[in-house]
Amino acid sequence: MNERELFLSALEIEDPAARRVHLQSVCGGDAGLLSRVESLLASHESQSQFLNLPVVDQIADDSVGEDDATLVTEAPSTHDEEPGAATTDAPQPDATMGHEDDIDDEIPLGYLQPSSRTDSLGRLGHYEIQEVVGRGAFGTVLKAFDEKLHRVVAIKVLAPEMAATSPARKRFKREARSSAQLRHDNVVSIYAVEDDPIPYLVMEYIPGQTLQQRLDETGPLNLPDVLQIGKQIADGLAAAHAQQLIHRDIKPLRGTGYRLPTEAEWEHACRAGTTTKFWCGEQDSDLVRAGWFAGNYRGRTHAAGELESNPFGLSNMHGNVWEWVQDSWEPTLEGTLADNVTIDPYTPFSAGSHRVLRGGHWGDAPLRCRSSARCAFPPPSVSFGIGFRAVLPVDAVKQAKLSSATVVDDYALSFDGKDDYVEIPSLQHDVNSPMTVETICRIVDLNRSTLVDLGSRETSEFVLRTDAQQWRFERSSGSKWTSTRGAQGFKPGPFVHIAGVWEGSQLRLFINGALQPGSNDTNKARSRTQLERLLIGGLGQGVGKQTAPPTEFFGGMIKGLRISKTARYTSGFTAPTDFKSDEQTLALYDFDTGSGNVLHDASTNGHHGKIIGATWVPVPVPQGDRNLAE
Repeated sequence: MNERELFLSALEIEDPAARRVHLQSVCGGDAGLLSRVESLLASHESQSQFLNLPVVDQIADDSVGEDDATLVTEAPSTHDEEPGAATTDAPQPDATMGHEDDIDDEIPLGYLQPSSRTDSLGRLGHYEIQEVVGRGAFGTVLKAFDEKLHRVVAIKVLAPEMAATSPARKRFKREARSSAQLRHDNVVSIYAVEDDPIPYLVMEYIPGQTLQQRLDETGPLNLPDVLQIGKQIADGLAAAHAQQLIHRDIKPLRGTGYRLPTEAEWEHACRAGTTTKFWCGEQDSDLVRAGWFAGNYRGRTHAAGELESNPFGLSNMHGNVWEWVQDSWEPTLEGTLADNVTIDPYTPFSAGSHRVLRGGHWGDAPLRCRSSARCAFPPPSVSFGIGFRAVLPVDAVKQAKLSSATVVDDYALSFDGKDDYVEIPSLQHDVNSPMTVETICRIVDLNRSTLVDLGSRETSEFVLRTDAQQWRFERSSGSKWTSTRGAQGFKPGPFVHIAGVWEGSQLRLFINGALQPGSNDTNKARSRTQLERLLIGGLGQGVGKQTAPPTEFFGGMIKGLRISKTARYTSGFTAPTDFKSDEQTLALYDFDTGSGNVLHDASTNGHHGKIIGATWVPVPVPQGDRNLAE
């Protein structure tokens, strides 16, 4: 059993002694695993996940009273967890769906009722579910349309295995009632909480990117942005505190931005490789040149840099102001560590406890300004003698350095040329009307292959393919294909922009914006008038084989695809490096999710596709080079 399974099984045992015996038995002598699970249980005895995505990351037993409302977010990471391996005795729904944020490859959606809408995953009450926004180990977040009030909402659904336990269901509803009291610009509004067929919470849907996505895209934030976002977070927390709600686990995303140091990190930075009382020496008199304290503070706090910096280049580590760190105050910690050497000790902050302060302040004697000196205050404390300094994790520094030389513009899907493809079953368009099929792709396999196949249920109608090192755009005219070919050959390697244009009577092919000679006329109208499906990476097998997998698989990468209901190009043009959606767009796939087995239509027309076999790969582009060829 992994940590998640152990955690869930332990929640069902109310007696602490019996729970301990159970864990010792199932952990099989793995002291580290036992410690991690017990830490999760202890840390979350009276807290649950709520406002952060994903829903309910840890849920404790129901020993807390109805009035003990808490408001908490993501639980501490458990690095050895095997997220995809969890199972429970609860019934598992049959319906599943893949998504980019999956813990495993499938998301259970068996609680949804069938819908008559082609762009809906199903119904939950009077909500039409449009897409899966995200998923965590304990819940799923859905984007939905409220048919009664005609607005888009976000729905957080408790995971089926958690919904099978009474304590989890009660905790979920209690947290919803508590959070519904909040009315603030920086807190998501709660619209409703329901319990049938599964506990779910209906709340305000806010489009846009998450802070994590912004950090991944741009690297560490600049100071004005840090201050603006920090103020918004603080204002939202203040609104929660005004309603007697305590947010117990505010912390940064791992390795992505600024945060408070841990106590161990602070002392490491203060000592800067030294072992003396102060980094600058052993005697109290040594402190005069490195820290502001009772003997030299001159009646005020001081800016950094007025005294000597330590070997790490840090000023005012001794004195001036006490500095907050992440750790919770543990009175016995010093004695514990004296007998047990611990690498990077850390005591997670818990509600109701004090937080550690380090370094001393301007009114303290040298004894309280030592590298090892520590004290504690309750977090709400405000004082002219208390401050903080932020740290930037090494991972974020590495990311910033990498981003200065290489930028990941987007992602691509890689097709192996053997059995990888994407199926979009709902794309519809008049066969005889103008259209444009364009893609940004990189060819790897020089064999005959199909990049895009637009067709009916019975046959292919328009095909963008390669053959004998030439690009082709073809249209079926009954018993034969009419095609236009690219005059230039191609080699594996660079990304190229390929556009096939059907004007209603003529096929045109463009490679990197250049019109290829030999465009063909075909005035024959087709008896089948509607396109009904789109295949990416393969060719449909035709009449009698509609359910069979495609053939002529594409080998290479695709990082952009747009289908338009107009002839966008009639002569040469500058090839775009990405695609935008407009009123002429039927479907747009910008491949920007980078994970999951759903290819999302960015045009909002709802033509989402199922990825079968193809894998996501990042597409780095050298800084300053935004040409199609890398």
